[in-house]
Amino acid sequence: MSALTSFRFSALRAVFRKEIIDVLRDKRTLAAMILIPLFLYPLLILITSQVTLLVLESREEQVLPVAFAFSMDAGLAQMVLEEADHYKLSVQGVNDAALALDQQHIAAYVTRQPGPVYHIHFKSSEPGSREAANRLGSLLKDYQQRLSRASLEEAGLDPEAVLTPFRYEFQDVTADEERTGLFLGAILPFMLVVGVVTGAIYPAIDVTAGEKERGTMETLLTLPVSNAELMGGKFLAVACMAVAAALLNFLSLALVGNYIAGTLAATAGGEFLSFAWGAMALPFAVTLLCIVVFSLFVSAAVLCITSFARSFKEANNYVTPLLLIFSLPPLLAVIPEFELTPVTAAIPAVNIALLIRDVLVSRTCGPETAIVLASNVAYAVLGVILLSRIFNSENILFGQGELRLLERRSLLIKGSSLTPGDGVVLFILGLLALFYLGSAWQLKWGFAGLAATQGLILAMPVLLALYLKADMARVFRWYLPRMRGVAAGVCLWLGALLAALLAGELMMRLFPHSRSVFEGLTRVLKGDNLPLTLAVVALLPAVCEEAFFRGFIFSALRGADKPWSAIAVSSLMFALFHLQPARMPATFILGVALALAAYGTGSLWVPVLMHFLNNAVGVLSLFYPEAYLRVQRVLDTGRPPWNAVLALAAAALLLAAGWILLPRKPGRRRQQAEAD
Repeated sequence: MSALTSFRFSALRAVFRKEIIDVLRDKRTLAAMILIPLFLYPLLILITSQVTLLVLESREEQVLPVAFAFSMDAGLAQMVLEEADHYKLSVQGVNDAALALDQQHIAAYVTRQPGPVYHIHFKSSEPGSREAANRLGSLLKDYQQRLSRASLEEAGLDPEAVLTPFRYEFQDVTADEERTGLFLGAILPFMLVVGVVTGAIYPAIDVTAGEKERGTMETLLTLPVSNAELMGGKFLAVACMAVAAALLNFLSLALVGNYIAGTLAATAGGEFLSFAWGAMALPFAVTLLCIVVFSLFVSAAVLCITSFARSFKEANNYVTPLLLIFSLPPLLAVIPEFELTPVTAAIPAVNIALLIRDVLVSRTCGPETAIVLASNVAYAVLGVILLSRIFNSENILFGQGELRLLERRSLLIKGSSLTPGDGVVLFILGLLALFYLGSAWQLKWGFAGLAATQGLILAMPVLLALYLKADMARVFRWYLPRMRGVAAGVCLWLGALLAALLAGELMMRLFPHSRSVFEGLTRVLKGDNLPLTLAVVALLPAVCEEAFFRGFIFSALRGADKPWSAIAVSSLMFALFHLQPARMPATFILGVALALAAYGTGSLWVPVLMHFLNNAVGVLSLFYPEAYLRVQRVLDTGRPPWNAVLALAAAALLLAAGWILLPRKPGRRRQQAEAD
């Protein structure tokens, strides 16, 4: 009672008020809690839904090879011949159907026993085999109904024989170790990826933000060791902790899985799953190698993020969305139709999850495995390179002026340079505006909505630059270019256009469904007349998007990075901004040419001209499709291949000419624009 009476609610209110004020004052926390989830959720949902749709549609259209291990009667043979396109089955002639199924030459096969009884043999560990079995089942069911109808037309037949002329059964020939791998492959990839990430997060926070908060980072930097040695030691320590955490998760999951399998077997009164540890030794060894390689990439990525934080609290806010990013892609491994291909083998986090799943079900391919391991090593190397740049930059390492937008405007210095953080904030705000407002405006108002969206894209960098008191001339570089710079821009655009068209055709071959999506989108953009369409679709985006990317974002990235880094990062943002996965390589190529022209000429008007010409070509292809088809046939990467080789050579020559024509020394206006 005395303790209750001594409790002061006024003090409670004071502490509560103080904590609330601290949270609201910490704009970085608010940005991580509000802006980043709003940005990530729609982006991840959009990409996941599009990828899932592409995979499912491609599976439905795929013709699957099957075999009949007996001589079909005339009626069944005729039905198979007539309805092959309907069921999307290709009947193969094989000597040993069981061996052909085991070697994946066919997806399923049918045998017939006296009765007659048809057996459909398939492998449940193979998505295509299950689909082929379902299609064969539908075929035989329809044939059964056809025989029944024929029998009913005759008189004096046994009703049982008419209604059920035969029956068929499914027989799963999946080996025990494959069934075990299928069970583990459903949960193990996700748990291992999450285990690696969570195992790397807290050590990374402690060796970066924790050092800053304790005030020991400065002391470490004064020791007689190089920054590379310091960074390397921290990186290896975090990677070891990540591997240890993942191994503990792996061992725990294996033991729990063995216990669950035994429990289910005892409950079912028979063997449900058998953990053949000897047969699983090789899959587990490959899984261990995947964990080690993936942990290197994750450790580098987490350290890069936490190095920007100045406290433990701030670092936790930064890694929360990172954990979300790494957690969602492994869920794609649960979708059987989502397979490991040369394309998916290069996607971070997704490739490791798919490889672990396939290894556990004894379905691996050497080239894809090599791509997975090599790509993760490459990503880790890139992460270490970026980490070394962070440790060599005191401004980045100690967070000096990384987000001027979060500072009070009265404290900002007029005419000061933008920071990379300001460019990232504008990019996130632009994506949010495009996703939530631009799509709704375009659906509701059509061309007017597209114009309004472009106006918003132009207004955002202008207003943000005004708020930050930036030098508008330095940010947007509206100086008139020299004729040599214009010629260089035209050559760069022509070379980039040819290279982008080749990359686009290649991506269309890898993702055929994206061609119809892209063509449908371009038809929506076609207006009633050519001049209006050129103005809205070509000119307006050229001005607005160039001010957004080659103006504000490129200037912000140039504030702390070398030109090539700013060119690459701004071009990647430009590709992501268009939200078309299949067109991203082509958009990235164009973005590099635009950024290179902006930097080389010191004028925003050159990339505006290039952007307009590129969009104008797309508009003209809508109004003159015959000419576009002729160009497309010339760039066909299939037959004849020399067309693509010649186009690539022409692109290289034009890009080289543009590079030569770019000014080697900045002019007086550009020097003034880039001076601090």
